[in-house]
Amino acid sequence: MTPVKANLSAFRNIFRFNSRAPRSEFWWVTATLFGGVVLATIIDMAVFDEGRTYPAIYTVATIMFIVFYATYILVTISVTIRRLHDMDMSGWFALLFFLGGLGFIILAIICSRQGTFGPNRFGPDPTYKEDGWEADIFG
Repeated sequence: MTPVKANLSAFRNIFRFNSRAPRSEFWWVTATLFGGVVLATIIDMAVFDEGRTYPAIYTVATIMFIVFYATYILVTISVTIRRLHDMDMSGWFALLFFLGGLGFIILAIICSRQGTFGPNRFGPDPTYKEDGWEADIFG
């Protein structure tokens, strides 16, 4: 799954917490969130002087970052729950995300595992293709 397809899929399923997501979707959404935060931080440090230099632009940029971050947090929670479902685990494990760094590391390790082969109680295998099975991690 390409980065664009993964993010589009995640946004299409933003409020769908009862299905499954492949590893590629989870990792591309996580990478997009991380990249967006890093990019916003770099721009903030390079251009703005705590809002004193360009207060109007700083306010607009801050609002845009808040909207981006809030949206991607919701998308990340949704795709994490669906990723856990792909491994036939309860979505409640996504609460590990809120434990800070250690919780995120544990959750990343859990979500790195391969999903269950074939259908499980949360739906069909998201990596199944009409012409056979596909090991879908980043492709």
